[in-house]
Amino acid sequence: MSRETNNKINPMYLVLIFFAMLGLSYASVPLYELFCKVTGFGGTTKISKQVPNVIVNHNIATRFDTNVAKGLFWEFKVEKTKENIKPGQVSTVRFKVKNLGNETSTAVS
Repeated sequence: MSRETNNKINPMYLVLIFFAMLGLSYASVPLYELFCKVTGFGGTTKISKQVPNVIVNHNIATRFDTNVAKGLFWEFKVEKTKENIKPGQVSTVRFKVKNLGNETSTAVS
């Protein structure tokens, strides 16, 4: 192959590689989401349609910690700090929040 032909082919390869990389970067997010959904990798959780019928006979001790970031003038408390539940058991926990400041404020938990 002559040097002139070789010089014409190299830019074509570069353009081909560029568009292949562009296509892969465009497709990477949906492909990664599909991979995570199928494998459960990356923190993707699966949602159950119903509560399990079987309740295992051992307890799990759960402790609820309530704290507030510095500069956020709130009182944030839980009604019960500890609860013993069995796997599969449905339980409700109530929290009380009081704004101690003079202004309306919002936060995310």
